[in-house]
Amino acid sequence: MSTNRLEFAKLALDILLPLVEQRGSPISLSHSYMEGVELRINGLVVLRSQSIVSEWSKGERFLLLDIWPLGGKKVLSVRLPPLKVVSFKPGQWMEAVTALADRTATAAAAEATDSLLRRIRSKSARGADVEPRLDLRPAPEEVWHLVVPRRDVEAGDVSAVLSFLTSLSSDASSAWKMRDRVSVSFDGYSCEARSIFTVPEVRRFVARIHAVWPYWFFFLNQVDHSLKMVAACLCEMRRVEPASWKLSQADLMRFVGIGVSALGDLGKRYQFDEAEMDAIATGVFQYLHAELG
Repeated sequence: MSTNRLEFAKLALDILLPLVEQRGSPISLSHSYMEGVELRINGLVVLRSQSIVSEWSKGERFLLLDIWPLGGKKVLSVRLPPLKVVSFKPGQWMEAVTALADRTATAAAAEATDSLLRRIRSKSARGADVEPRLDLRPAPEEVWHLVVPRRDVEAGDVSAVLSFLTSLSSDASSAWKMRDRVSVSFDGYSCEARSIFTVPEVRRFVARIHAVWPYWFFFLNQVDHSLKMVAACLCEMRRVEPASWKLSQADLMRFVGIGVSALGDLGKRYQFDEAEMDAIATGVFQYLHAELG
C-alpha cells in the first residue's frame, strides 16, 4: 500500500488522539516521568504517552502516539512537537484508521448539518411563516478559473493543481483574498458524451487532491457548479433519470463532514472572522441543500 507517511500520521493523530483522550484508560508506564492512556478500538491498540516533567536534555515536554494491531507488533509511532514519524509500517491497520476517520467525518457532518438546519429554521420562525429563501452567497467580483488539462488527468499528475491550491491556503492573506473566488473545470472533455463527474480518470484525480487538500468549501465559489462537481466526483452515484444522478447520502455526508472540519481548521489556524466563516458554512449547506435532502 503506497501512502504519504507524514500525511497519514497526521490523519491518525487527528482521529485517534481525541478518541484516546475521551475514551482511553490510564495505564502505568515503566518511566516515572511519563503518563499513559490506552484505547482499544477497531482492532487497534492506541497508546498516548506524555512526559509529565521536562526532558533533561532539551527542557521540553513531548507526546508520543503509538499504534499496534491487537496481538501484533507496533506499526506507527509519532512524536510531537514538532511532529516526527518515528516508525511506520504500512498494512491493513491503515484501513481501520481510515474507517474511523470516515465514521468521525460522518458524525461531524450530521452535527454540522443539524446545527445549520436549526439556525435556518430559527431565523425563519422569527420572520414570516414561510420557508427561508435558499439564496447563494453573492457572486465574487473576480473569479479565478482553475482549468485542469486532460493530459494531467489521464497521467494522474496532480502536482501542478495541488501546487496552486496549496499556495492559496499557505498563508492568511492569500487565503482570505481568494475565499469564494475559485472555479474549477476540466479542459479537453467538451466532446465527451459522459458527464465530467462520471469519467473514472477525473474522479480519481479529484480524489487524490481531496486526500491532501480538503479546503473546497472555503475557496470554491457558490455560484457555478464547481463545488457540486467536486462532490459528485467523491460520491458513489446511481442514475435516476437519463440525465439525472443521485449521490450516495452517506458519501455526501462524509464529504460535508470533512469539508466543514477543514473549514473550521482553516478559520482557527488564521483566526478568520467567525461570522464570515459561519456565513460560508451556511452558504455551502444551502448550495448543497437539494442533494442533502
